[in-house]
Amino acid sequence: MLKRLLPLLVCFPLLVHAKKSVHYTSITAQEEGPWFTGPLITPSGHVIPFGHVNYEPYIYWRTHTGSYDNHWHFHKSNPSSTSVLTQGSIQLGIAPSTEFDLSPQFIYKNHGGQHMWRVDDLPFALAFQILQDSKETWWPAVKLHLGATAPLGKYDRLNPDKLGTDSGGDG
Repeated sequence: MLKRLLPLLVCFPLLVHAKKSVHYTSITAQEEGPWFTGPLITPSGHVIPFGHVNYEPYIYWRTHTGSYDNHWHFHKSNPSSTSVLTQGSIQLGIAPSTEFDLSPQFIYKNHGGQHMWRVDDLPFALAFQILQDSKETWWPAVKLHLGATAPLGKYDRLNPDKLGTDSGGDG
C-alpha cells in the first residue's frame, strides 16, 4: 500500500510548490512574434492557429563508415555509405483547435559507386489541442497528435546490383 501512495506523496508537494513559484512577466509589443528557438526533440504543446501555416525544412545527413563489435573495436565497412534525407514539415491550422501535419521526404543514397534519389514514405498527422496553458493555471499546454505514414517509397522488388540505393521507404 505504501508503494502505491509514495509517488502521490512525493508529487503532491512538488505540484503545490510549482503553482506558487511560477512568475510571469509581461510581453511588450516589441517582444511579440515568432520564437526562433524551441525544443529540438519534443514538439510544441500548441497547435498551429486556424488559418496559419508553419514550414520547417530539415536535412539529415548520415555517413556509415563502419561499426563497433562487442569489445568496442572499430571495423571499417568497405564501401562506406551515405544517405541524405530532406524533409519539409508543413503544419496547417485547419480549425480553431486542430492542425494537419504533412512531412514529404526525399532521400539520396550512395553506396559502393551506386547512387539514387527516391521519394520516401509520407508521414501525416492530425493534432488536437487538449489543454491550453494560461497565466492563471500551472498546467502546460497539451495536444493529442495522431499520426500515420503513407508508404510511398519503394521497398520491394529492389535491384541487388544497386546495393540498396534504390530503396526509398519502410513499406
